[in-house]
Amino acid sequence: MTNELVKTLSGAYEGFKKGPSRGTIITLAVIIAVVLLVVLFRYFWLSSQAAESKRWLQLDSAVFPEQLTTLHEDAEFKDTTQDRILRYREARMNLSRGIRDVGNADPSVQKKGREKVEKARDLYEELAKGSAVTPQLHQEALWGTAKAYEALGGASNVEEAKKLYERLKKEYPKSALGKDAVKQLDRLDNPDTQKDLRDLAEVLAPK
Repeated sequence: MTNELVKTLSGAYEGFKKGPSRGTIITLAVIIAVVLLVVLFRYFWLSSQAAESKRWLQLDSAVFPEQLTTLHEDAEFKDTTQDRILRYREARMNLSRGIRDVGNADPSVQKKGREKVEKARDLYEELAKGSAVTPQLHQEALWGTAKAYEALGGASNVEEAKKLYERLKKEYPKSALGKDAVKQLDRLDNPDTQKDLRDLAEVLAPK
C-alpha cells in the first residue's frame, strides 16, 4: 500500500514538473471557450430583450403623429417588428383623420385632409409590399390603400380602389375583409354610387 502511494505521488510530481499534457490544454481551452460563448450569448440575449421591451413601451406611449414620426426616425426602431406596427398605426391615423377632414367645409382643412389621405395611401402601399407573409397585416394594407384611393375621389382613383378590392376578394375570399371587398365592389358598381362619387369628386377636387 505504501509503495503504491509513493509511486502515485511520484508520478503526480513528475507530471507537475513536466506541465499539463497537450490533451489537457486542449480540453481546458474548449471548456473556457464554451463558458465564454454561454456568457456572451446570455449577455447579448438579455440586452436584446431589454431593447425589445424598451421599444414596446415607446410604441405604446406614442399617441400623436409627431411621436410616431420621431420613433420611426429613431435608428433603434429601424427594421424591427415595432417599426412595422408603428407604420401601420401611422397609416390608420392618417387615413381616419384624413377622411374626416376631407369632408370639412373649410377648403384649407380639406387640403390638409387630402394630404393625410395621400400619406396613408403611400404608407399602406409600401407596407403591402412587405407584409405578404403576414396575411392579417397584408389584408389591412390592401384594404387601407383601397379606402385611401376611394377617399381621394376621381375615376382613376376609384378604379385603383376596385383593383385592390378585387385582390382582397381573390386572395382572401373567406376572411372578413375579403367578404367586405365583395360588398365594396358591388357598391362601387352601383350606378347611383357612381353618380355620387362623381359629384363628390367635383366637390373635393383640389382647388
